[in-house]
Amino acid sequence: MLEEKEGADLHDAVANLGGVAGVISMAAGHKAAAKVQAQFAGLMRDLCVSDEIANEIAASGGVEALVGAAHRHFDDSEVMLEVADALRNLSHVDAVSLSVAKAGGIEVLVDGVARHSSNTKVRYVSVTEGFQ
Repeated sequence: MLEEKEGADLHDAVANLGGVAGVISMAAGHKAAAKVQAQFAGLMRDLCVSDEIANEIAASGGVEALVGAAHRHFDDSEVMLEVADALRNLSHVDAVSLSVAKAGGIEVLVDGVARHSSNTKVRYVSVTEGFQ
């Protein structure tokens, strides 16, 4: 989706794709591709470093897209880990945490732990860090 980018480079790359809404739209075109969905979730995780961006992600349908990716790729531990990380970061904004809960984000975290109980990364992110 995007090459490894950080900081301002990451934000510039996202802007070139049409902003957060453009990235969400692009990921929606590849719903069946677990690798793309994992990269999308990782990008959402990395982008929500401010309340403003987290709110933009939520307003653009990003929360629902993340939950949808988890539902479609529940058997893929990489997707589940990245989605759990993204939902965790997004949930640090009160208004967005309500959106995460309403979209089924809590159930996604519980399901991720149940399905990937042997994967310590999924368990750790979903249980110890999720929704603090």
